[in-house]
Amino acid sequence: MNPLHLALTLASCVPTVTQATELKPNMTFSYFKNYNKEVVFLDLFDTKTLPKNQFAVAYIATTYERWRPDAKDFPIDIIGNPIKGWDKEFWTDYRSKKLREIILKRIMLAKEKGFNAVDFDNVDGHLNDSGFKLTKDDQLDFVKFLSEKVHARGMKIGLKNSAETASSLKPYFDFVVIEECEKYKECGKYSSFQIQFPIEYTAKSDALCKKHPNIVFGNKDLSKQEFCR
Repeated sequence: MNPLHLALTLASCVPTVTQATELKPNMTFSYFKNYNKEVVFLDLFDTKTLPKNQFAVAYIATTYERWRPDAKDFPIDIIGNPIKGWDKEFWTDYRSKKLREIILKRIMLAKEKGFNAVDFDNVDGHLNDSGFKLTKDDQLDFVKFLSEKVHARGMKIGLKNSAETASSLKPYFDFVVIEECEKYKECGKYSSFQIQFPIEYTAKSDALCKKHPNIVFGNKDLSKQEFCR
């Protein structure tokens, strides 16, 4: 489980209309807070309207979060084990038709709000103690579904982490958000992605700025962020 969720529940932005640009490598970005970078990641539900002249990405978790407005739509049999460190969030069975119906509604809401892209979190249940017997093939089938539904609505789609399967998932995603790849020595596993948004939970480092010009540095809930530029 990544540490972005708590911060994302605090997200908000100033009402206006989005005028986006196309994605390209090394674009500046901020996560959940708007620092007027080229790309801004914002929570789907907490965001009412979008900022102007920025590429706006909707954060969507594919797991069960008790506080979400659609939490009641999740049947008990698709809710799995709690996510380590996050007692109000639970893995879900991404083989489930019902889960896909819920996620599709979220995708449609992102389109309605005017987001340019969607950033899906927790699509790697098969690599965790999810409570379900999920496989790599189950993950692939799920991300194919996500990619098809997002692209059909004219939006871009991003992968979050999943280093072990990132290269095989590349055909279905337009960009990747990478948390702490330097810390865990796995940045090379994302080399197939031309467009990357790296985050490290540490103080700003000039050495890392040289390696990742658009990297974001922050504390664990990203309430404080630092940038190379």
